[in-house]
Amino acid sequence: RSRIQEAKQIFDSILHKTLISWNSMLAGFCQNGCPLLTLELFREMNILEIKMDKFTLASVISSCASITSLEFGEQVFARATVVGLHSDLIVCTSLIDFYCKCGFVYLGKKIFDGMVKSDEASWNSILTGWATNGYGMEALSLFDEMRRARVQPSVITFTVVLSACSHCGLIEEAKKWFHLMQSEYHIEPGYEHYSCMVDLLARAGCLEEAMSLIAQMPFNADATMWSSILRGCVAHGRKSLGKEIAELIIDLDPENSSAYVQLSGMFASSGDWKGSIQVREAMRYKCIEKSPAISW
Repeated sequence: RSRIQEAKQIFDSILHKTLISWNSMLAGFCQNGCPLLTLELFREMNILEIKMDKFTLASVISSCASITSLEFGEQVFARATVVGLHSDLIVCTSLIDFYCKCGFVYLGKKIFDGMVKSDEASWNSILTGWATNGYGMEALSLFDEMRRARVQPSVITFTVVLSACSHCGLIEEAKKWFHLMQSEYHIEPGYEHYSCMVDLLARAGCLEEAMSLIAQMPFNADATMWSSILRGCVAHGRKSLGKEIAELIIDLDPENSSAYVQLSGMFASSGDWKGSIQVREAMRYKCIEKSPAISW
């Protein structure tokens, strides 16, 4: 049994449940990837006419965001308005995240612009929303606004900024913030920050620089990070290096079908049909299935 099931059993055994116990169970479901159970419990609260607060609504709105249920999320927003919590900081931050995850970034921005007060979490939420929906330049512009508002950027903020730079191909801008986060904001880059930089450099064809950055990291690169290098090799015709990287990925993750397929393709494109066939046979021998999105 999972811990969340145990928590639900304890919750069910409580005869006189307080709002704190309801909120704890809602948050437990929400944070453990059980959005439908969160919504089911919220319906139960409504039937029993349990008074809700900002923490109740934040968990429910976050669960709506997880399943991108615009209809139910807007019903919860309407409920927040009825009980006078629609302008609460925590509720608004959840709503920004909700609208952005549903693809309605302008509605998220409308909520953000209407906030009386914003904090680091709400700024990060709208920045992430813009960046993950393909509005990299807008995200960087918002980051400038955030700094002008004297809101301190966090680890999450810089992950979003570097990701936005990566998708916009802004190498020098990314390098600037990668260094400034350390020298000016005293934030040590984490794995996600290095991953963004490696992806950016690989996309731009700066493969040696990307590999040099990997060598400087205080932790080991995994197959996912090396896959960024491999994609760069494929995009920029670096077949020899690509073969080395694909073999390295297969050593790290023997069931990585994408690496096998790309390695086979590199052998074939260089005229080494024997090598290409051997890679395919290795996949069949190890019972590794090719991803449906990949064609030979």
